[in-house]
Amino acid sequence: MRLTSFICALFLAFSVYGTESQEEKAPTHVLDALGSVVTVSATLTFLVKGGTADFDKRGTGFVLNTHGDILTVWHIPKDLVEMLKRTTMTGVLTYAVNIQGYEKPLVAYSATPYGPYSAGLFVLTTVYPPNTNLKFKPIPLGNFDFISVGDRVYALANPLMPTRVAEGTIVQKDKQALDDKFAPLVPFLYTTTPITYGYSGGPLLNERGEVLGVTEGCSEKKIAPGKFECAHDGYFIPINLVKKWLDAQGIKYETLHENTSDASSPN
Repeated sequence: MRLTSFICALFLAFSVYGTESQEEKAPTHVLDALGSVVTVSATLTFLVKGGTADFDKRGTGFVLNTHGDILTVWHIPKDLVEMLKRTTMTGVLTYAVNIQGYEKPLVAYSATPYGPYSAGLFVLTTVYPPNTNLKFKPIPLGNFDFISVGDRVYALANPLMPTRVAEGTIVQKDKQALDDKFAPLVPFLYTTTPITYGYSGGPLLNERGEVLGVTEGCSEKKIAPGKFECAHDGYFIPINLVKKWLDAQGIKYETLHENTSDASSPN
């Protein structure tokens, strides 16, 4: 009896302490990038009789440059923008960013005009009080041409998520799937990395800590009438397309070797 109890206790201890989470096993360059991954919140506030009514959407974004530009995906504010356009009520759409190392949400505004989102992307610029010690640390953008099917990648989520690192591999490289679920004709690529709810808009990194894509969502499976959950795969916008879109917008970003200063900078 004592031997059985000892074996059970040993097995339990190994199960709890002998395994590592994906975050603990991730490469150092990937873990270093967690401080540059933020929570993006969009809030639509309507003036109603007797007060206000709020509608919220939340996702992930990451720092593009030292000026505080945050890259995320368009589907986070999309529904709220369309709701604001459809109604005749007085409403205000506001954005906030929660960044590691600063205790209060930072006010943000749209750095990209509303219009056709053929790339499915959205950029916010943060505004923070003067005389603070907050410094934005960009995550460098990589080159998708240098990756192969089967290469290991890591999706990062915002600070409010219980699990912030998800590991997987690249499933496809050349064949893009056009999907209009979140934006018109966005070319997605697939990964075995589970992009669960809350990860959308975050970076997909290689082991060097370079961004290879922006996560969009996951393939869903029906678990009950009207209820769905993510299957064990996700899709993302490849980074080379993202860089072309940023260049067209004139938005700065960084790579491991250079800091792009404008749309004409070499990539």
